[in-house]
Formats: sequence, structure tokens, C-alpha cells
Amino acid sequence: MPYSRADQIRQQLAEYNSAEILQALSELGERNTKGLLKPLSYDPEKSYNDLSSVMLDASPLSNTQLAPIGKAAHSGFPAIELAWREHPDMLSFVADEIKRKGTNFTLVTNHSNVIDIALVLGAMRLEMASWIDGEAFSHSSGLIISRGIVTTQAVFESMGFSMPTVEAIQLLSNVFFSFPTTPTVRSKGFPREMVKLSNELTKLELDNFLQLGGRVLAIAPSASKDQLLRDRVLMQPLKNGTMDLMKGWVIPVAVTLDGPEPPACKVLPWRYVETYSDCHDIMREIAKECTRQTLVVHNYHDKPSLFEEAKSSLARLRKD
Repeated sequence: MPYSRADQIRQQLAEYNSAEILQALSELGERNTKGLLKPLSYDPEKSYNDLSSVMLDASPLSNTQLAPIGKAAHSGFPAIELAWREHPDMLSFVADEIKRKGTNFTLVTNHSNVIDIALVLGAMRLEMASWIDGEAFSHSSGLIISRGIVTTQAVFESMGFSMPTVEAIQLLSNVFFSFPTTPTVRSKGFPREMVKLSNELTKLELDNFLQLGGRVLAIAPSASKDQLLRDRVLMQPLKNGTMDLMKGWVIPVAVTLDGPEPPACKVLPWRYVETYSDCHDIMREIAKECTRQTLVVHNYHDKPSLFEEAKSSLARLRKD
């Protein structure tokens, strides 16, 4: 029996040294290891530390078990719960579309913190309990996150335990890894073919997942993270692959948890997306709401800034 394309890619990825790749990613991801997240040593026994593993199945807790973990993860979690509580009609509509029609939805947030998207998805799951069983929702939801997340652990100090961050996310959702392609990451000299293969495999897994129907896919698409530049935040432009995933029903959420203002979250009007222009408009609306919540200007542009283009060019020159 001939190998599938996914099998061929896994075989090719197995030729790369996973330990070396993840060590380099952990060095780039040190800015994310603060607050809840701490560094985590490489463990070859963990299946997700193999580069050929780009998707993990959910291992969900009940809503009763999950609720206190959200609050322990971030003091701003109640603000996210409240944001969902204000939209019972929307949640009822989403539940009906998922269960009866097999409609897919994409949950889109800004990317101010690496764990924010998981908190938003977890709060949505809790608030949908009146319409969809929590564990069933977890099995039908997916979260796309940077591969570097496997180099961190979540330390729940108030609850007295810690666990690999990716395993914490598995408690509420399926997990899909994307390999970051920002200028900073490219400057590290990761093998281009490996990065390309990894993201192709992720796309194949996502396609299989979404084809089943009745899925909620959560993404925080702003390159690897929103960038603070002097007195404002730059939300970096969407890539075509991300916008292709967004086509269909989209639920935009603006979440700001760690700025000078109190934690805030707002679920913006959901809508059906058909074009790349629609996708860019959604990110502009999220940026506008983040500005209102934080009193710090958030800018979204549909093309890279001159600064980002210069960094990208310099990274290519150094590699060549």
C-alpha cells in the first residue's frame, strides 16, 4: 500500500534532530516564559517532542474540573467569561450549527500573550455548557499554536502543581502545531525544508480535522506575537494560509489581560468571511477594540511594516 503524503512527510521529518530544533526554539521563546509559563527541559519520551508529531488529541476534563484551572491560569479569566456570557443567542446559534449542520467556526483573537487564545477558548467551552457537553466540545475544537510551546510548562502556583503547557491545553482542546516563520525565527537558521514540511503536515492534519464538520478552530494570528513599539502595539499582517482557514463563519475576540488597564475582553460581532479583505477588516476591528480597552494604540496593517521588511531582508542576507 503506497504511503500517503502525510506519511511521506513524517518520514522526512524523522531525519532531523528534534532535540536540537526544540532547543533553538526554546532560546527564541524565552520572552514567553513569564507569569504562568516557565522553561521546560526537553524530554524525548514525550511524543509531541518529535517533529513528525504536529497534532495532539484532546484529553478533556469535565467543566467542573476545568473551571478552577482557568482562574488559576490568569486573574483576568473572569473578564473573558463575562464577555461570552453577554452572547447567549450567538452561542445557541453556534451550538445548533455545530450539532445539526456540521458547520465549522473559526475563533480569532489578537496575540498579546501566548496563552490568551487558550483562555478564550476555555471560557467559551464553559459558557456553552447549556447547549454542548464540555468534553464533546473539546473533542470538536482545535487550537493552532506555535511549535515552541512544547518548550514551556504551566505552573499553577495557587493550585500547587505544574505540567507541560501543551498538556494543559489538551485538557480543553485538540492541539495543532505551526512552525513559526517570522524574521526572528528565520534568522536562527532552521532548515527551510524542515519548516516547510512541518507546516505542510499541519495543514494536512487541519484539513482532515475540518472536513469532519462541526468544528471550532481557535487561532491568534499575528505572526508569533503582537509587537510593542514605543507607545503603540503593532499587530502583524495575516498570511494567506491563515486567511484561507478564516473563510467561513468567524467569531472575533479582542482580549487584553496584561497591560496597564484592568483585564478586558470583548466578543465582537460574528460574521461570514469570504475574502482576504474581510479577514483584514476583522483584525482592524480587533485592533480598534484593543485600543479602547488598553488606551494604548493598536495598529493592524495588511502588509508588513518597513521595519519588519528590513528585519526580514537582513535575516536573509545573513543566512546567504
